[in-house]
Amino acid sequence: MHRTTNLRHIALTSATAVLLAGTVLMAGCASILPQEEAALDIPLVTPAPIAYKTEPAKVGSISNEVTLTGQIIAESEQNLYFTAEQGRLTEVLVNTGDSVKEGDLLATVGTDELDRQIKMQKLEVERAQILYDEASKAVDNTDLNAQIEVQVREVNKAQIAFDSAPEGTEKSMASLTLEQMRIQLDAMVAKRDHPASSSAASLAAVTLDEQKLTLEALQKQKEGTEITAPFDGVITYTSKTKIGDSVAGYETIITICDPTTLIAASDDQETTELSVGAVAQVVLSDKSVLNAEVIETPVTIDDKSEYAAFSFLKFTDPLPEKVKSGAKITIKYKTEEKDSVIVIPKKFVVSASDRKYVVVLENGLRVEKDVTIGISNTTDVEIKTGLYEGDLIITN
Repeated sequence: MHRTTNLRHIALTSATAVLLAGTVLMAGCASILPQEEAALDIPLVTPAPIAYKTEPAKVGSISNEVTLTGQIIAESEQNLYFTAEQGRLTEVLVNTGDSVKEGDLLATVGTDELDRQIKMQKLEVERAQILYDEASKAVDNTDLNAQIEVQVREVNKAQIAFDSAPEGTEKSMASLTLEQMRIQLDAMVAKRDHPASSSAASLAAVTLDEQKLTLEALQKQKEGTEITAPFDGVITYTSKTKIGDSVAGYETIITICDPTTLIAASDDQETTELSVGAVAQVVLSDKSVLNAEVIETPVTIDDKSEYAAFSFLKFTDPLPEKVKSGAKITIKYKTEEKDSVIVIPKKFVVSASDRKYVVVLENGLRVEKDVTIGISNTTDVEIKTGLYEGDLIITN
């Protein structure tokens, strides 16, 4: 009994010792290991307010316009030329930009050959006149036979001249002379064989008329060797043909215009946008602007005309003296225009599929407003519905 009590005492003492040792050990470890930090509180972040930039919708005017290129031309302008078949240019008495008076001599072409032909033809007319006068008188056969012999020799000479003449004008004139000689010979023979003076006189009269007509034609050609001013005006073009060079008939040598009839002209494709009676602005090379009225368009001009593609405008403002025919210009024409409407920059209209809207600021909030648009140009647009004056458009 006593032995059992001792064992229990020993066991209890050992257990106490172990427990005490564990407590000490745990206390030592606690001092060695790091202590866990306390959890931090999560901070509450307040977002910064969005700074919108805005621009108020305004009432204003808007228009659409077309811009055309063109030039100043004279409504009264004429190309001048020689009507003689051909010749050599002998003188040009004017330069581009010169002012001239009606009837002033402007240019001439050489006429040496034509002058020679006119002199010869005058002789033929005189001869025909003499023959006519003789045919109208009673002449005996002796004198008539002598005249026939002379005329036969003239015919032979004319034949030789025709055979040796070069092709061209000389050949034609030689042929004409030969035919005239033959007609005169026939008239003499007829007068000898048929003494009735009335028949001979009639034939001589025909010959005389033929010679006069030939002379008139040559003199008409002579008139075509000079160019004169048809009206008071300004020279806008002179040919580069050199003095002495050959000039063909009806080849333009000089162009003259009446500076009091200057108008604006354009053949741009968009000239069909213009309408007769409308007012447009003409911008000159120095950037000055003149008002002009549309007087002709491709719609009103005959489609067979050389000006079928043109539009013409008459100036309603005075033209500066420095403006000349041929000057380059710009024509601006408003095709549509409205006043007192909502107008905003075109860049603020957003297109998405079939929808168009503008972003505005309402009560501090971003709002998309659907809109319908009207006139639109390169920078601005008309808002027909969806916005009111003063609505704040968000621009950023």
